[in-house]
Amino acid sequence: GASSSADRTRLVDASQLLHRYTVPLVDAFPKMLREEIANAATGSRAKAFSFDSLELMAEDQVDDTVELVRGQQAVISVVEPDLVQINALVSALQGHDQVQAGTNPLRPEVWVKSLHRALGSATGVSVPVRALWMQHLCPAFGPQLAALYRKLAQDLMMQGVAAAAFAVSAPKHEKRRDAEAAQFNLRDLKRLLVSASQEEGDTQGMTRPGGETLNGMTVPAAMEALQGMNRMDDVVRRMQERWRSGVWHGERATQPADLGSMEYSPAQTLAREVVHQMVENIASDERLLPDVQHLLRRLEPALMHLVQRDQRFFSDRTHPARQLLEEITQRSLAWSKQNMGGFDEFMAPLQDTVQLLSGMGDLDAEPFDFALQALRQSWSDAEERARQKRAAVARALIKADARNHAVASIVPALRERPDIAAAPLEVRRFVLGQWAHVMAAAKLASPNEQDPGSYEALINDIVWSSQPRLAAQNLGRLKAISAVVLEQVRAGLASIGASAADSEPFIASLADAHARALRGDVREDAAPQRAPSDRIDWQEDAVPWLSPEEVQDSQIMQSTDFAPTDRLQRATGSGRPVPEVAVGQYIEVMARGSWSRWKLVWAAPHGTMLMFSDAGGRPESVTRATLRQMFESGTARTLAGRSVVDRALDGVAQTALDNSTRPAPLELRQSPM
Repeated sequence: GASSSADRTRLVDASQLLHRYTVPLVDAFPKMLREEIANAATGSRAKAFSFDSLELMAEDQVDDTVELVRGQQAVISVVEPDLVQINALVSALQGHDQVQAGTNPLRPEVWVKSLHRALGSATGVSVPVRALWMQHLCPAFGPQLAALYRKLAQDLMMQGVAAAAFAVSAPKHEKRRDAEAAQFNLRDLKRLLVSASQEEGDTQGMTRPGGETLNGMTVPAAMEALQGMNRMDDVVRRMQERWRSGVWHGERATQPADLGSMEYSPAQTLAREVVHQMVENIASDERLLPDVQHLLRRLEPALMHLVQRDQRFFSDRTHPARQLLEEITQRSLAWSKQNMGGFDEFMAPLQDTVQLLSGMGDLDAEPFDFALQALRQSWSDAEERARQKRAAVARALIKADARNHAVASIVPALRERPDIAAAPLEVRRFVLGQWAHVMAAAKLASPNEQDPGSYEALINDIVWSSQPRLAAQNLGRLKAISAVVLEQVRAGLASIGASAADSEPFIASLADAHARALRGDVREDAAPQRAPSDRIDWQEDAVPWLSPEEVQDSQIMQSTDFAPTDRLQRATGSGRPVPEVAVGQYIEVMARGSWSRWKLVWAAPHGTMLMFSDAGGRPESVTRATLRQMFESGTARTLAGRSVVDRALDGVAQTALDNSTRPAPLELRQSPM
């Protein structure tokens, strides 16, 4: 028929174009492959496909994304048997004991993405043509890549590479999903977002090929759109039957009675389906406690009512209902167990709020905004008490952070001084350590003075008098300064709140050096036995220092508070990467013998001190150095940073993308080649 003739013509035209661009494609592919392998080897990834990014994508970008995923699926289905072995061998080369498939820089997705990029950069042809190329090239590409994997595996094994072991894990239970679930595809979802951002109500043209509406279309384009609508109308009809019956995904919903008799437009039906998928994803988030998951499921009917008339919920991150979900889910991440302090107080107003919203009929944004403000008010008293505690802790941390930062700028100049470099190790460590803190604190207190307290000038006398052989050469000077030096050293250490345990050992050592010089005992001491760490110069292994009073005021925790059990040490090992933690992000911490969740609420201006908040709002402070040790020892780990709602909506977008790859290949629209 005419359609078959048109398809043959497009195939011939696309084939001729591919032949014309053979040389630039052959040149471009190796370059793209090198770049993608390098990115995969270093862990660099392109920005992940997300719900928020979909609204900004043009129609051809949507099609392009679908064809890339479809091509990857086609290749993976062919190479999968050989991929298992190559993953194990590459993991072994990377030093992993167990297979880490995601770190393999030669994984199929890398090859297909390189091909996809080469087709786009080297030719400049339209997306429909590239889509047709991908549809035919990827099935042919798969066997070639499988053969390459087999050859590479043989070469690696001949060179003695032993495959990494596969981790044994408990099987994951997949969520039950009926045949009618998640009918929408990527194009449907994008139309919903565009319509919502323009504050439009219904959009009748969803899933029409080419993205056009009937207004102003040519007759052939309108006929093509009508053919597409037949499928969409059938999908919408089946969805509406499910919503009217109150049944979805094999389970009966609890809904207000008026929902059962309503008729929904295609946009309303799609909006409801997206809300349901979002709530399912939120309620399945393993970071949330079961009581929170159940409560969020109860909120679904209210959200259904909302999106029937206000679809800005999907495109506006500041929408009160979106903010309400964010507030509930992000706050709830503080608790890893239901019996932890503050959880009941958190849940009580939530249950009342959800019951109120679920019992209302026709909803817009206003009730959600009222609920959000009411919840914040109910939590405000506890938050205010926590804020006051954190403010007091922050003041102590700021003081210590500023002094430690000043020390870091003072020490390099001191290290360059010949007299300090030639001094005994104990003297050098004292001057570059405690005494540098004395100088820094004085400078912060009197920033306009050149040498406040004359603490820098005193270094000459400290270093000289601490060495009996030198001091004995001028006993007159030593007798004149001995008592003064000892008193000034004691006063300087007292000015920073150093404890007796910190200050007295060096003062006693200095007094002994003076006494030895005065009685003529100038023999060299035998070098004391020291642990390897003691032979490291102070600044090389420096960590922020706090006085006992600052430790108490800042409630800062020491690395010993996080000492892992032997079992945990065996399980985690060492040398783990240390991630960056941003303000607002949660981490899980093994503290005081059990795991708990902390949220980073504040970082000192110079970054040496960090303050977290536990589930009860209590401040928990650590130095950045201590946090690094915790991550390395396995007593700290990040909790996935993506917000629960964002992750749930990204899951909706991924479902739409998956659905887009299941039907027949993308139909080519009339487009100039």
